[in-house]
Amino acid sequence: MSVYNRFVSQSRKPSGHYAKWIGRLMNFEHARLRDWGLRRVALLPGFQVLDVGCGGGQSVKVMASGITAGKVCGIDHSPQMIQLAGKVNRRYIAMGRAEILLASVSDLPFPDEHFDLITAFESYYFFPDLTGDLKEIARTLKTGGRLLLVNEAYRNPRFEKRNTYWTRVAEMMLHSPQEYREFLAEAGYADISIETHPRRNWISAVAVKPQTTEDISDEK
Repeated sequence: MSVYNRFVSQSRKPSGHYAKWIGRLMNFEHARLRDWGLRRVALLPGFQVLDVGCGGGQSVKVMASGITAGKVCGIDHSPQMIQLAGKVNRRYIAMGRAEILLASVSDLPFPDEHFDLITAFESYYFFPDLTGDLKEIARTLKTGGRLLLVNEAYRNPRFEKRNTYWTRVAEMMLHSPQEYREFLAEAGYADISIETHPRRNWISAVAVKPQTTEDISDEK
């Protein structure tokens, strides 16, 4: 298997001998995408933030650098990524401004109405139950809190060959911008805003937990 094929196939859950190398590569490769997405949301000093699928932890580190009176928590389901993210964020963990936990998006170990902002960079592709997991995320968001999804691929005929390869090798799901609106609305979110970067095939979505949460009443 080529290095590139190995990288793509490991995107779902990095493990084994190459896991930490792949995690560090993700930290580097996703930097521009992350910065492009983060400009769409506020990061106030006292925020409580959750990064779902934190991987190698660089996004946690970037956000924690500006969260001086709050905390950024990163979760991942890969033990190797948790180890790497812990090392990358050791300074902020020691300061009480970051925390790294082994956990699943389907069963978040946090109380209701806890986070001001929840981010997911390059991880929604692998949610086991997209609608149910988005509802679980909403459970932990404060009313009026925001969810930010940022991904480097969406359904687009211009990138069909590459995206078909990624979905096959990494077993990942992709959606069109309109489908983003639909699945976020189905999960109970409001004020849904989608932005794309057509030349790169990037997409970001910002959605708000509304005052009325009847649509997410079956959460855990």
